[in-house]
Amino acid sequence: MTNPPEIARVKKFLASAALTSAFIALHPASALATQAPASSATAQASASPTRAKLTIKGVFQATEYWCAPASASVALRTLGIKVNQATLAKKMRTNKDGSLADNILRVLNAYSKKTGYTYVPSSDAYSSKRLGQRLAHSIGTLGKAVPVQVFLDRLPWYRDVDFGRKNVGHVMIVHGYDKEAKTFIVWDPNNYTGDGGEHRITWAQLAKASFSTNPAPGYSRWGIYQPVKK
Repeated sequence: MTNPPEIARVKKFLASAALTSAFIALHPASALATQAPASSATAQASASPTRAKLTIKGVFQATEYWCAPASASVALRTLGIKVNQATLAKKMRTNKDGSLADNILRVLNAYSKKTGYTYVPSSDAYSSKRLGQRLAHSIGTLGKAVPVQVFLDRLPWYRDVDFGRKNVGHVMIVHGYDKEAKTFIVWDPNNYTGDGGEHRITWAQLAKASFSTNPAPGYSRWGIYQPVKK
Protein backbone atom coordinates (compact mmCIF):
# COMPACT_ATOMS: atom_id res chain seq x y z
CA MET A 1 0.00 0.00 0.00
CA THR A 2 1.37 3.44 -0.91
CA ASN A 3 1.98 5.57 2.18
CA PRO A 4 0.91 9.25 2.43
CA PRO A 5 4.43 10.68 1.91
CA GLU A 6 4.80 8.63 -1.26
CA ILE A 7 1.44 9.83 -2.56
CA ALA A 8 2.48 13.42 -1.89
CA ARG A 9 5.80 12.85 -3.69
CA VAL A 10 4.08 11.41 -6.76
CA LYS A 11 1.57 14.24 -6.88
CA LYS A 12 4.32 16.83 -6.53
CA PHE A 13 6.31 15.15 -9.33
CA LEU A 14 3.33 15.09 -11.65
CA ALA A 15 2.53 18.69 -10.89
CA SER A 16 6.07 19.86 -11.67
CA ALA A 17 6.10 17.72 -14.81
CA ALA A 18 2.81 19.04 -16.10
CA LEU A 19 3.82 22.64 -15.46
CA THR A 20 6.54 22.35 -18.08
CA SER A 21 3.86 22.33 -20.79
CA ALA A 22 2.07 25.44 -19.54
CA PHE A 23 3.01 27.45 -22.63
CA ILE A 24 2.12 24.84 -25.23
CA ALA A 25 -0.62 26.76 -26.99
CA LEU A 26 0.14 30.41 -26.50
CA HIS A 27 0.55 32.30 -29.76
CA PRO A 28 -0.30 35.69 -31.30
CA ALA A 29 -3.90 36.13 -32.38
CA SER A 30 -2.64 37.16 -35.82
CA ALA A 31 -1.58 33.56 -36.36
CA LEU A 32 -5.23 32.52 -36.41
CA ALA A 33 -5.80 33.71 -39.98
CA THR A 34 -5.72 30.13 -41.21
CA GLN A 35 -7.87 28.55 -38.52
CA ALA A 36 -10.87 26.38 -39.36
CA PRO A 37 -13.97 28.49 -40.17
CA ALA A 38 -16.75 28.14 -37.60
CA SER A 39 -19.40 27.95 -40.32
CA SER A 40 -17.98 24.67 -41.61
CA ALA A 41 -18.48 22.70 -38.39
CA THR A 42 -22.18 21.96 -38.83
CA ALA A 43 -21.76 20.94 -42.45
CA GLN A 44 -18.86 18.69 -41.53
CA ALA A 45 -20.85 16.84 -38.89
CA SER A 46 -23.98 16.23 -40.93
CA ALA A 47 -22.52 13.25 -42.79
CA SER A 48 -20.65 11.66 -39.90
CA PRO A 49 -21.95 8.42 -38.32
CA THR A 50 -23.65 8.40 -34.93
CA ARG A 51 -20.62 6.85 -33.25
CA ALA A 52 -17.12 5.74 -34.19
CA LYS A 53 -13.87 4.59 -32.59
CA LEU A 54 -10.53 4.40 -34.31
CA THR A 55 -8.00 1.71 -33.50
CA ILE A 56 -4.84 3.50 -32.48
CA LYS A 57 -1.44 2.57 -31.14
CA GLY A 58 -1.34 4.69 -28.01
CA VAL A 59 2.03 5.78 -26.64
CA PHE A 60 2.95 7.45 -23.38
CA GLN A 61 5.16 10.52 -23.39
CA ALA A 62 8.79 9.64 -22.80
CA THR A 63 9.51 12.77 -20.75
CA GLU A 64 7.38 15.00 -18.57
CA TYR A 65 7.13 17.62 -21.34
CA TRP A 66 6.70 15.51 -24.48
CA CYS A 67 2.90 15.33 -24.48
CA ALA A 68 2.68 17.12 -27.85
CA PRO A 69 5.26 14.92 -29.65
CA ALA A 70 3.69 11.76 -28.19
CA SER A 71 0.18 12.82 -29.24
CA ALA A 72 1.38 13.88 -32.68
CA SER A 73 2.96 10.47 -33.25
CA VAL A 74 -0.39 8.82 -32.52
CA ALA A 75 -2.31 11.21 -34.76
CA LEU A 76 0.10 10.93 -37.68
CA ARG A 77 -0.08 7.14 -37.57
CA THR A 78 -3.79 7.41 -38.53
CA LEU A 79 -2.53 9.17 -41.69
CA GLY A 80 -0.24 6.23 -42.35
CA ILE A 81 2.86 8.04 -41.10
CA LYS A 82 5.13 6.33 -38.58
CA VAL A 83 7.44 8.68 -36.70
CA ASN A 84 8.58 8.44 -33.11
CA GLN A 85 8.09 11.10 -30.46
CA ALA A 86 11.83 11.75 -30.07
CA THR A 87 12.07 12.81 -33.71
CA LEU A 88 8.94 14.94 -33.39
CA ALA A 89 10.20 16.56 -30.18
CA LYS A 90 13.39 17.60 -31.97
CA LYS A 91 11.51 19.02 -34.95
CA MET A 92 9.00 20.80 -32.67
CA ARG A 93 11.92 22.27 -30.70
CA THR A 94 10.29 20.96 -27.55
CA ASN A 95 12.10 21.93 -24.37
CA LYS A 96 11.44 21.88 -20.63
CA ASP A 97 8.73 24.51 -21.13
CA GLY A 98 6.86 22.28 -23.57
CA SER A 99 6.03 22.82 -27.25
CA LEU A 100 4.89 26.03 -28.93
CA ALA A 101 1.59 25.79 -30.81
CA ASP A 102 3.09 27.16 -34.02
CA ASN A 103 5.80 24.50 -33.94
CA ILE A 104 3.29 21.71 -33.32
CA LEU A 105 1.23 22.83 -36.31
CA ARG A 106 4.28 23.31 -38.53
CA VAL A 107 5.60 19.82 -37.86
CA LEU A 108 2.21 18.12 -38.22
CA ASN A 109 1.77 19.73 -41.63
CA ALA A 110 5.34 18.98 -42.71
CA TYR A 111 4.53 15.30 -42.36
CA SER A 112 0.93 15.37 -43.60
CA LYS A 113 1.47 17.45 -46.76
CA LYS A 114 2.05 14.38 -48.95
CA THR A 115 -1.06 12.58 -47.69
CA GLY A 116 -3.69 14.96 -49.03
CA TYR A 117 -4.46 16.28 -45.55
CA THR A 118 -3.57 19.43 -43.69
CA TYR A 119 -4.00 20.29 -40.01
CA VAL A 120 -6.03 23.42 -39.35
CA PRO A 121 -6.23 24.96 -35.88
CA SER A 122 -9.52 25.90 -34.26
CA SER A 123 -10.03 28.17 -31.27
CA ASP A 124 -13.80 27.67 -30.89
CA ALA A 125 -13.62 24.38 -28.96
CA TYR A 126 -15.19 26.06 -25.92
CA SER A 127 -18.57 25.13 -27.47
CA SER A 128 -19.34 21.48 -26.75
CA LYS A 129 -21.63 21.32 -29.79
CA ARG A 130 -19.02 22.80 -32.12
CA LEU A 131 -16.34 20.58 -30.63
CA GLY A 132 -18.51 17.49 -31.16
CA GLN A 133 -19.23 18.46 -34.76
CA ARG A 134 -15.59 18.99 -35.65
CA LEU A 135 -14.32 15.83 -33.99
CA ALA A 136 -17.14 13.66 -35.35
CA HIS A 137 -16.19 14.71 -38.86
CA SER A 138 -12.48 14.09 -38.42
CA ILE A 139 -12.93 10.73 -36.68
CA GLY A 140 -16.16 9.35 -38.14
CA THR A 141 -15.94 10.63 -41.71
CA LEU A 142 -12.21 11.01 -42.34
CA GLY A 143 -11.01 8.27 -39.99
CA LYS A 144 -8.30 10.47 -38.43
CA ALA A 145 -7.42 10.95 -34.76
CA VAL A 146 -7.25 14.53 -33.52
CA PRO A 147 -4.71 16.23 -31.22
CA VAL A 148 -6.48 18.47 -28.70
CA GLN A 149 -5.00 21.04 -26.33
CA VAL A 150 -6.45 21.03 -22.84
CA PHE A 151 -5.85 22.15 -19.30
CA LEU A 152 -4.65 19.05 -17.50
CA ASP A 153 -6.13 20.06 -14.16
CA ARG A 154 -9.62 20.26 -15.68
CA LEU A 155 -9.69 16.62 -16.80
CA PRO A 156 -11.91 14.42 -14.59
CA TRP A 157 -9.26 11.76 -13.93
CA TYR A 158 -6.96 14.37 -12.35
CA ARG A 159 -9.63 15.77 -10.08
CA ASP A 160 -7.75 14.75 -6.92
CA VAL A 161 -4.28 15.82 -8.08
CA ASP A 162 -2.88 19.06 -6.69
CA PHE A 163 -0.87 20.73 -9.44
CA GLY A 164 -0.04 23.78 -7.36
CA ARG A 165 -1.67 26.08 -9.93
CA LYS A 166 -4.54 26.21 -12.39
CA ASN A 167 -4.62 25.95 -16.18
CA VAL A 168 -1.80 23.47 -16.69
CA GLY A 169 -1.20 22.90 -20.41
CA HIS A 170 -1.43 19.47 -22.03
CA VAL A 171 -2.00 17.76 -25.39
CA MET A 172 -3.86 14.48 -25.88
CA ILE A 173 -5.70 12.55 -28.63
CA VAL A 174 -9.40 12.11 -29.37
CA HIS A 175 -10.06 8.93 -31.35
CA GLY A 176 -13.71 8.08 -30.71
CA TYR A 177 -17.11 9.63 -30.04
CA ASP A 178 -20.81 8.90 -29.53
CA LYS A 179 -23.27 11.57 -30.64
CA GLU A 180 -26.20 10.14 -28.68
CA ALA A 181 -24.28 9.79 -25.42
CA LYS A 182 -22.31 12.96 -26.19
CA THR A 183 -19.04 11.37 -25.15
CA PHE A 184 -15.52 11.17 -26.56
CA ILE A 185 -12.88 8.48 -26.26
CA VAL A 186 -9.46 9.99 -25.65
CA TRP A 187 -5.87 8.84 -25.28
CA ASP A 188 -3.95 10.71 -22.59
CA PRO A 189 -0.17 10.21 -23.03
CA ASN A 190 0.62 11.32 -19.46
CA ASN A 191 1.03 8.29 -17.19
CA TYR A 192 3.05 9.63 -14.30
CA THR A 193 0.36 8.72 -11.73
CA GLY A 194 -1.11 5.80 -13.63
CA ASP A 195 -4.03 7.95 -14.81
CA GLY A 196 -3.01 8.18 -18.46
CA GLY A 197 -4.22 5.96 -21.28
CA GLU A 198 -7.73 5.63 -22.63
CA HIS A 199 -10.63 7.48 -21.02
CA ARG A 200 -14.20 8.47 -21.82
CA ILE A 201 -15.15 12.09 -21.31
CA THR A 202 -18.33 14.02 -22.05
CA TRP A 203 -18.47 16.68 -24.73
CA ALA A 204 -19.12 19.29 -22.03
CA GLN A 205 -16.16 18.15 -19.94
CA LEU A 206 -13.75 18.28 -22.87
CA ALA A 207 -15.07 21.68 -23.95
CA LYS A 208 -14.52 22.98 -20.41
CA ALA A 209 -10.98 21.60 -20.40
CA SER A 210 -10.17 23.05 -23.84
CA PHE A 211 -7.47 25.68 -24.24
CA SER A 212 -10.07 27.73 -26.12
CA THR A 213 -11.79 28.56 -22.84
CA ASN A 214 -9.02 30.77 -21.44
CA PRO A 215 -7.54 33.22 -23.96
CA ALA A 216 -4.90 35.64 -22.72
CA PRO A 217 -5.02 39.37 -23.62
CA GLY A 218 -3.68 39.82 -27.14
CA TYR A 219 -3.47 36.07 -27.67
CA SER A 220 -5.75 33.24 -28.63
CA ARG A 221 -5.53 29.58 -27.79
CA TRP A 222 -6.11 26.75 -30.19
CA GLY A 223 -8.36 24.01 -28.90
CA ILE A 224 -7.83 21.38 -31.60
CA TYR A 225 -5.64 20.59 -34.62
CA GLN A 226 -8.25 19.38 -37.07
CA PRO A 227 -7.11 17.25 -40.04
CA VAL A 228 -8.93 18.26 -43.22
CA LYS A 229 -8.63 17.26 -46.85
CA LYS A 230 -6.77 19.75 -49.02
